[in-house]
Amino acid sequence: MDVGETVEVEIGERHDGYLKAERDGSRFSIAGEGSIGDTRKIRIVKNQGGPFIAVTEGATLRLRIDEVVDESTVRADPSYGPVLIEASLSPGDWWQCVVTGVQESHVTAKPRKYIPRNSDIPRGDLPDDSTQSLNHLLSGRKL
Repeated sequence: MDVGETVEVEIGERHDGYLKAERDGSRFSIAGEGSIGDTRKIRIVKNQGGPFIAVTEGATLRLRIDEVVDESTVRADPSYGPVLIEASLSPGDWWQCVVTGVQESHVTAKPRKYIPRNSDIPRGDLPDDSTQSLNHLLSGRKL
């Protein structure tokens, strides 16, 4: 398994606000929503040598809009594959988005909050007590 792959897993536990799962000997820490025993499609976003870091529905992402697909959809292209955002937004802008679906070819999301260019929010950091952020996972902090 590698970054950008979509796999289906069964949630085994919840720890420190993240979902945990195992499949074929690989471990996953997953940002998003779900309950123990649920089967979820996840997108692997980072391989840090320990558990894979992944997202599923409900995860919060910070994304830069890269291109307009059509009048109601834009696309962001992070390193883990395309994210289609269901909105009319401007390329180059940064948005906090919530994952709404995980498909084989892409992730879908809805925008939640515009992040101004002069924002003091460091890249990759989305402090927001009401939602999960990938900050702790992607920064490599111990889970």
